[in-house]
Formats: sequence, structure tokens, C-alpha cells
Amino acid sequence: MKALILVLALLATVRSFAQQADKLKDDSPREQMRRLLDGLPPQRALSRYQDIVKHHETTTGKDELNYAREQVKLAQERVPKIRALIMPGTSIFDYPGLLAAGSIEYTVLRQLPDGTFEHGYQLYLGVFLDEEFTEPWDFHVVFNESGIVTAVKSVDWKH
Repeated sequence: MKALILVLALLATVRSFAQQADKLKDDSPREQMRRLLDGLPPQRALSRYQDIVKHHETTTGKDELNYAREQVKLAQERVPKIRALIMPGTSIFDYPGLLAAGSIEYTVLRQLPDGTFEHGYQLYLGVFLDEEFTEPWDFHVVFNESGIVTAVKSVDWKH
């Protein structure tokens, strides 16, 4: 009887540890990113929704405008949180779904001392609603050809 009670207590303890481990695993930056990107439209769609909201007088219907406003609001809530998770020095592949969510361009990162250029990628994600300043709702992730994030920076719409 004592052995049975001991086995049951041990099983309860193991189960408790497993639940705590699952909870910690669910709060990892990777899982946070996955949750934030889930349901967020890709950048191409966000840009379209942004245009609908900015130029609502040309919108074809009230339902379309309301849906666009909901999607822009969702982006405004999630994009700053997404940005906060991305750290220079990490791999872009550490952030599941980010490449598919953003708009990517191949660009010159810097000129090297020998006169050649270092190339890499710049991913844009966000919505921009005002005219001439930087906002927390959009940013660039710069990463090299090896996929290492070199910078996370605000977009300066003045220049």
C-alpha cells in the first residue's frame, strides 16, 4: 500500500514538472513570435489594408473598410511586440513565419574598404499611417547572406 502511494506521489510530481516545462516552452521567444504572426496578414495584404484606411473615400464598401481597419489595428498591436523579440546576432530562421510575413529586398548593406560592397537582405513589416515621421508600427530587419540579423531599425519616412 505504501509503495502504491509512493508511486502515485511520484507520478503526480513528474506530471507537475512536465506541465511547468510545457509552460516555459510556450513562453519562448520562438513560440511568442509564432503566436504573434498567427492571423497577421502578410505585408502585401497589410499594405493594401493601409491604403484602404488612408484613402477610405475610394473604398468600395463599408464592410471592406471595417475589415481593413481591423487588420491595421491588429498590426498596430502586434508589430511592436514582434519587433521587440528580434535580436541582432540571431538567425532570421529563429523567428518562424517572419520571412513569409514581411516584404524582403536584396540590398547593399555597406561598402567594404576594398571598394566592393557587402550585400544582404532587408525585411519590412508594419503599417504606416501618418505622413512624415517614424512610428512604432513598422520596422526593417537587416540580415546578411548567412541569415544573421545585423540590425532592427525604424523606418524613416522623411527620407
